Amino acid sequence: VQEQQVAFTCATGVPLTLVPASIAAPPDNHALCVKGCLGKPSGEICQRRLLQAEKRAVTRIGPVQYCCPSGLVKILVPVFINGQHVGSLLAGPFALHALDGALLEQLVERLDKLGLGDRVAQLQTTWSYSPLLSSDKCRAAGTLLRMFAKYLEESGKQNLQSAAPRRSALLEKIEA
Repeated sequence: VQEQQVAFTCATGVPLTLVPASIAAPPDNHALCVKGCLGKPSGEICQRRLLQAEKRAVTRIGPVQYCCPSGLVKILVPVFINGQHVGSLLAGPFALHALDGALLEQLVERLDKLGLGDRVAQLQTTWSYSPLLSSDKCRAAGTLLRMFAKYLEESGKQNLQSAAPRRSALLEKIEA
């Protein structure tokens, strides 16, 4: 799994995280950028957006693209094993457009509404360290994520089947 995470990040420039299903993990998972790249309280806002995206992804049984409070894009792909949502692949953050003056103005207005209007410097820093993807590369990243999710689903099913208790050959002969 780690090998595929590294390969995805090397191929796309986008970080990839395995996220447990929200039901299985407490909502304050600090392993993610949901701590908030813009400082408190952006982490709570980002966490809410992640949970909303997770609900949509599980309902759709497919990938969801969404924006975090800083305006960067993330892709969330649910992973199901035997029909149960066990976690998700979270790719991002990344940008689909360069941060120009007009976009910065839009984002600052959005941050004002969230009570984060004084975080322009953090916003610009976050954008400067986030990869810029073309729409073609974004689609390719989505395809890789769906393939990886399918791989995890199949691996999970195989692990569950191999871990299932086996009946003894002697017992089967006796019952026959």
